[in-house]
Amino acid sequence: MKALNLLILICLVTAGSLFARPTCDLVFFTEEGERFYVVLNGVRQNDSPETNVALRDLQPNSYRVKIIFEDEELGEVNRTIHPEAGHEYIMNIRERRETGVGQKFRRIATDLNARRDDADDDRELYVLRTLDVNVLPVEHTPPAQQQSRQQAPVSHQQHGGSGNVTVTETHTHGTNPNGESVHISVDMQMGGMGVDMQVREHHSHSTHHHTTTTTTSAEPVPVSPIPGYNGPIGCHYPMAPADFQRAKSSISSQSFEDSKMNIAKQMTRSNCLTAGQVREVMTLFTFEETKLEYAKFAYDYTHDLGNYYMVNDVFTYSFSVDELNEYLMSR
Repeated sequence: MKALNLLILICLVTAGSLFARPTCDLVFFTEEGERFYVVLNGVRQNDSPETNVALRDLQPNSYRVKIIFEDEELGEVNRTIHPEAGHEYIMNIRERRETGVGQKFRRIATDLNARRDDADDDRELYVLRTLDVNVLPVEHTPPAQQQSRQQAPVSHQQHGGSGNVTVTETHTHGTNPNGESVHISVDMQMGGMGVDMQVREHHSHSTHHHTTTTTTSAEPVPVSPIPGYNGPIGCHYPMAPADFQRAKSSISSQSFEDSKMNIAKQMTRSNCLTAGQVREVMTLFTFEETKLEYAKFAYDYTHDLGNYYMVNDVFTYSFSVDELNEYLMSR
């Protein structure tokens, strides 16, 4: 009897540990100790300015983050992030550091009257960067309060995406060799885990009843065709490789940069691209400014948004990477 109970308990604990924690954590801190407020999707999270703000048990979602400094002269920092369940994100807030190459590029662009945004005076003085990502441990919740009942169901409820799956099992009586009947009740909760076990012995005729009820209600969760990718998705059906190669050939056949840009935008607007395909199109352009313009445009038509950092490899100057990041954070 005791061995049976211990076996059941071990099985339940093992099953519960397979489910990742369904929430995420965000931790913000300043490199030089500046005090700040954190605003998520328009809601201020801390009542007083702090140098370190930890936000726990957030739902995985897209968050528009705004950092407001206590010293108003430091300005604000804006960025959109996409945290995933079961992870802790360490976010570093530090003063912007412009490299000598970036400064040189700014002077060259100004001298050549290159097309540029008119936002130089409004550039944020500070940047928000993801410093580290940690996997959160599964939390075990205290056992649910025991209730007196004659037949005890085992209830599993698993949440995923925007729907849920509920499985209910009822196991009542089993007879041992000595004629004693055993009543076992187990209650299991997912998202952390609670175990409620009751054992009763009876000297009566035994029966066995098993009921399984499965209820599903969910919209289909989009699955990426990119193997191993489970990050944020912009559009759902990336362009087929053969079609993309034909479009790429059409762009590269043009002699002028403006003509290449027109065809590239026309192709992109009518399709969905992967971050790798956006990167390939960028390599067809000659000028740094044109590459940056297309990278800004193509983001809205990209499937695997979490891989968009790949386009940074095409830029010659780090200043272009910073400007693209600023543009994406300001959206």
